Amino acid sequence: MKTGLKTVFLIIVDLILLYAALFLVVLYRYQIKFDFYMFTRHVIPFSIVYIIWIIVFYFWDFYTLKQTWDFRDIFKAMFMNGVIAVIFFYIIPYFQIQPKVILLLNSAVYYILFTGWRYLFKIIFRDITQRNAVVIIGLDKHSLKLARSLLTDTETPYVLSAIINIDNIKLPKWLKQKKELDILTDFSYVNSLIKKKSISIIIVNNKWYSELFQGLYHLIHKGIDLYHIASFWELYNKSIPIYTTSELWFLENLRGFSKDLYEKQKRVLDLIICFLLFPVFICLSLFIVFAIRFDSKGPVIYKQKRVGKGNRQFFIYKYRTMVTDAEKHGPQWAKKADPRITRIGKILRVIRLDEMPQFINIIKGDMNLIGPRAERPEFVKLLSKQLPHYDLRHLIRPGLTGWAQVSFDYAASLKDTAKKLEYDLYYLKNRSHLLDIQIFLKTIGTIITRKGR
Repeated sequence: MKTGLKTVFLIIVDLILLYAALFLVVLYRYQIKFDFYMFTRHVIPFSIVYIIWIIVFYFWDFYTLKQTWDFRDIFKAMFMNGVIAVIFFYIIPYFQIQPKVILLLNSAVYYILFTGWRYLFKIIFRDITQRNAVVIIGLDKHSLKLARSLLTDTETPYVLSAIINIDNIKLPKWLKQKKELDILTDFSYVNSLIKKKSISIIIVNNKWYSELFQGLYHLIHKGIDLYHIASFWELYNKSIPIYTTSELWFLENLRGFSKDLYEKQKRVLDLIICFLLFPVFICLSLFIVFAIRFDSKGPVIYKQKRVGKGNRQFFIYKYRTMVTDAEKHGPQWAKKADPRITRIGKILRVIRLDEMPQFINIIKGDMNLIGPRAERPEFVKLLSKQLPHYDLRHLIRPGLTGWAQVSFDYAASLKDTAKKLEYDLYYLKNRSHLLDIQIFLKTIGTIITRKGR
């Protein structure tokens, strides 16, 4: 099944199940008093809510080919949709209904129908979903990493069919065991592979990409998609690998990165959101300030130097969540179960309320709501030397939340920071209002599942 048709099919079935759940719940709620008018009275307002729910599902990646549809992710999305529905019905009383029981039952019934339907879909359509046959040309540790991921990922729309090992490097044991995989050593076999395996995608590693482009140019007429390994990894994993991506690749792919109109619109939206949330910030601050004062000695607001756009340093503001002498031995990354974090600090970090004072940074123009995480100068100096392309993060303003924050856990080591940098670079290249909405929704999901540290 093609990607577009699959998306439309999933949306149609989801809508059918939504209205089926509503019908069953209204029927159960009113029983002998039920009539068609009773049902239609709920259809219009719930239809508005359902459209919003489908949009949330879309940004939660429930309509993409590569998706495990984990029950926990479905629960997080449904919880968010429930909050949206409550706000809609109780803050906008236009429809003159406050369906407490119906809304609760509708959400519960639909959650059961939705999870059951998606589970069946995975079983029924697993073998007939269209998968793109892939060949990798050139083997190194990065293309081997991609090969292993494609071979073990049961949800991907890509299937690795062949490898052309031009350098004739020694193959790892796990790759030799893949009997269904054609492993060749001569580039001249590429045309026969395309016919034999119905290849639709060719991925070339960094070493051979510039040398083989003339030999691969004629494949354009055969409808073959040719990818540099970094470009394919960007498509496949929504990140840009830093160790296999050259400076030339960024020069070619970051043209027009400034996106002036988008940045201006984003700035206006950030200010509007900050001012709308400011009353909430003031109310919560009264309780937070008292709790921090009661829990431990020291200042309530903690300020720290960070590096922003253009490598400009600024002071970031946060509620203090650690003991006052947390860095008596020098700067260090926060770690899991960090003993320096106070009791109240743990709570604030889990629900991300320690970040609220950063609204001041957003209003001042130091930060955006969404962007790469602002890092400390000491770490920036170290990481810029150890991680390639690290300084590219400073082409845009840092953010309160970002693609790296919702895609990867807290960075507590150089390896973790390298992984998060790959997601930051993806955001730098692909940032848009749609991606910002997706990040915003996933941030709420992160807060719901209490993944702060």
